[in-house]
Amino acid sequence: MGERVDDQPGTTGDRRTTRRSFLIVSGTALATAAVGAVTGLTVNAVTGGALFREPSVQSDAEPTLAKLSGTDDDAAGELIDFLKSAGRAATIDGQYFIDSPIIVPDTLRHLTLAAGSALKVRGDHSGIARSGAIKLREKTKGAMKEGASSFTATDPGLYTADEWLLLSGANTVKNSKDKYGYLRRVTSIDGRTINIDRPLPRTINKGPRTSAVTLSPSLEIDGAGEVFNVDPKNAKKSLVTLFAVENPVVSGIEVHSNGGIGVTVAHCHGGHIDCTVRDLLDDGENYFGYAVNISGSSRDVVVNGFMTRVRHAVTTNAGGLIQGVGNAGEPEDCTFAPTARDCSNKAVDTHRLGWGITMIPNVIGGNGAVQVRADNVSVVGGSVSGVTVSGITVSADVVVPARITGVNISDVTQGTGIRARGPAEITDCLISDTPGTAVELASGSSIDGLEIRNGGSIGVRVLGNNNSVAGVRAGSATTTVVQLAPGKKGNSVVPNQGVPFLFAPLK
Repeated sequence: MGERVDDQPGTTGDRRTTRRSFLIVSGTALATAAVGAVTGLTVNAVTGGALFREPSVQSDAEPTLAKLSGTDDDAAGELIDFLKSAGRAATIDGQYFIDSPIIVPDTLRHLTLAAGSALKVRGDHSGIARSGAIKLREKTKGAMKEGASSFTATDPGLYTADEWLLLSGANTVKNSKDKYGYLRRVTSIDGRTINIDRPLPRTINKGPRTSAVTLSPSLEIDGAGEVFNVDPKNAKKSLVTLFAVENPVVSGIEVHSNGGIGVTVAHCHGGHIDCTVRDLLDDGENYFGYAVNISGSSRDVVVNGFMTRVRHAVTTNAGGLIQGVGNAGEPEDCTFAPTARDCSNKAVDTHRLGWGITMIPNVIGGNGAVQVRADNVSVVGGSVSGVTVSGITVSADVVVPARITGVNISDVTQGTGIRARGPAEITDCLISDTPGTAVELASGSSIDGLEIRNGGSIGVRVLGNNNSVAGVRAGSATTTVVQLAPGKKGNSVVPNQGVPFLFAPLK
């Protein structure tokens, strides 16, 4: 558990536009284009058509809202009515207290919070919410097998091509009580065979069922305004909640001061979170301030943005209770690449649920940088600096190995550069200015390329069985490059040719 971070609530009045906030806003278009290049999406797909949007309706042009701005009166009802009548685009320009969530209607595709504007959440509820729907359809008789791109329906007449489904059951991920499930599009129907757009990563054979997913239309939330709770110690609901939404985008705005999550993305298809989230309470007992929570069966979501003084800059989770379905869903094929500063726990994180997550860390300070608890995770490139505990931790719960490639880790002040308690494949990483052990391996891991600069006396500790170590280069401060625990089996160590390589048993 991370150490408690003192509460640092944001201001509720006018804010000066800082250089950083200006850069965040002005760089949004470039970041969006970059995400499109990385993921293969068009700019129009990433933005939900935002580049071809209609003119925005201004809230300060509405007499009732203009009078409410800056007062202590509840403006939630008037804001909801305003958004319902705004058409496809609206701008909130003012400072409003809200005593209930601002439910964004499906007709609205673009919501801007203008510079200096604020939604001041009063009570334990979301500030902004957009929701689709998930409804149980049928229980199927046959198993949905790992690797399958189809399943057998009980009543094929219930299905149509191009609809979205949640495929789930009572199966849980190993070493967890969480039930997995996957968001899939029906591509075609052949008799009782329902073909889907992507193979299943895990078998569903305990009470397999399908649920119809009605994705709310794409929504972009942008601007330079803020959403925050006025009483964080008594508020745990997510400030921005996106449930079953097609390609949601949140950029530019500042989400802060809460006793719970900043932005929740649950059971969504695609999307890009590129805002600032800061100052969320975390004591590891009553408050768990996740900046961005990718949950349920969300897939293909990209997380960038700037996150500071939170528990995790981004993490994964099972998602909330769905009537008739339960808690089911495993985030899948998402990319986590936030800029994280001074997080109270591991900055870039997964819980046990998660499949095919790619992490690109940019972490400075805080109580750890990367924590992998999900299966089939890739940590690719990026940098970690000035953290305590560890640069990268792979949990012992992991079954499918994590891949850690090309990460630059420096100045881990009180711990280990990479701690592989579970299986990991470590390739071409650099660990520097870290006085503790550079890498610790439990069992079933490998190193193929590692450079240690200005490290501690021990480079790599091999604590378990069936590990392989090759291509390790270390500076003169590291007097024992690889240290093996006695009595272990199946370990292979290959000295790097032409480089001083010392070997000593673990005492």
